[in-house]
Amino acid sequence: MPSHQLLEAKRFEAYLEKMSLAVGHADRHGPLRAYLSGLLLPGERKSVEPMAAKLDPLHVQARHQSMHHFVAQAPWSERDVLRVARDYALAAFERHAPIAAWVVDDTGIPKKGSHSVGVAHQYCGILGKSANCQVAVTVSLVNAVLSVPVDIFKGAGLSAPFGKTRPPFLEMMARFQSLLRERSVGLLVLCSGFNDQHIAEPILSAVKSNTSLRMIVVAPDLCGLDADLLYNTVGSRGAAQNNNAVAQFNHLIDHGDSRLTLVNAKFGDITQLMPLLPMQSEAEQQEARIRALEAWVAIQKRERRDQT
Repeated sequence: MPSHQLLEAKRFEAYLEKMSLAVGHADRHGPLRAYLSGLLLPGERKSVEPMAAKLDPLHVQARHQSMHHFVAQAPWSERDVLRVARDYALAAFERHAPIAAWVVDDTGIPKKGSHSVGVAHQYCGILGKSANCQVAVTVSLVNAVLSVPVDIFKGAGLSAPFGKTRPPFLEMMARFQSLLRERSVGLLVLCSGFNDQHIAEPILSAVKSNTSLRMIVVAPDLCGLDADLLYNTVGSRGAAQNNNAVAQFNHLIDHGDSRLTLVNAKFGDITQLMPLLPMQSEAEQQEARIRALEAWVAIQKRERRDQT
């Protein structure tokens, strides 16, 4: 086996060992290995049956039954598995660069049928129009090099369309709205998120009520000008000008609201301009400065003693 393949195999085994602790009982470790291996195999379909056929073509039915039981019935904790995956990804993420921003965004998942949870005819950001889809709200971390998803908020499952039953993503939105009410909050927003009421309404409410809120809205189609241009006017072309939330922000800007800034750029362009945030809190940084000061004072005293 070539050295790079051997290295990848060792990394997979280390990851599998961490995941095995998260799923608990040893009887689940074999199906876990099969499922993760199937996800890494080439092919567009990542449901259990086609993965079982690729993993064990001579015993497809038995492999399918084992993997399906693991996915659908085995009592392992989804949150524990996500925590292990997130921690593993963040360790590699932070080796490239410190965290620069948290990105909250809604993601549309187009669907052809109607049996999946939460499927309805609603706005789908991927398609740019209303269509049959699910909608999930995700949180990703971004630095100057890459981004990594860290959570998906879907309550007890991908929720029903907005306004049909209880509002979806209740746990996440409660925390999000609470943060928007705090003083001196800075918010960086992907413009496409305003097409979903779950995100647009809390932000609009915060803009109207929280005078210390500062917000930057980023989209590549705010105008037909240079994508590097930082400006406070929605241009005459582009889909963003038809967005009701952006229109309201632009109206506030036109009337002197300096808290809001519209940026005609891709999000990747903006991350390159953002400062790298320190990995320590202000209190931790101050504690480190004091330790350094005390060490410096001790050195000065020792040098004076040596001179005398």
